[in-house]
This record gives sequence, structure tokens and C-alpha cells, in this order.
Amino acid sequence: MQGTIVESHPGDAYEVEFNDELGETMDLLALRPDQFIVVWQAKTRTWLPISERVATLVTYLPEEAGREVLDFARFLRLRRPQQQAESTIDRGG
Repeated sequence: MQGTIVESHPGDAYEVEFNDELGETMDLLALRPDQFIVVWQAKTRTWLPISERVATLVTYLPEEAGREVLDFARFLRLRRPQQQAESTIDRGG
């Protein structure tokens, strides 16, 4: 679910508004930064890079879970060259 930060509160809390597909407010919640991740920056009108979103999520995970994410990312990185090689072979290259 996606929402919009509509207000910043003292003590590191943010008011986040959640809307349906018609733009009607479904809920308005005060959330701490560990309860959401920012995906869009209105000031720059850009999406946050996926690496920053993942880093934010990992920050709030227990150490062991963070290691699992790192291991999985390594697995994906190692798998990519293998998939590219298989793709070349499939194309008759």
C-alpha cells in the first residue's frame, strides 16, 4: 500500500495519508520511520533508487535477517552471468 507524508511531527513521527484508486482518503496514520519506506521524492520528482529502498529496509532488520538479505543478493548477482550465458546459448550464439 502506498501513502503520502502529509505532516512531520516532533519526535520523529510522520502523518501518512493512504488513498484508494479514486483518491479518497482511506486512512490517516502517524507512523515512525521504521514503519514505512520512502519510494518517491516530491522535491526532486524522482523515484528513490532500489538500492536505497533495500538499504532502508535492511536497517530495521535484525542482524541475522540482514545477513540473509546479503546472501540472497550475492546469489542473485552470481546467477545473473549464468542466465546471460544460457540466454546466448538459447539464441544459437
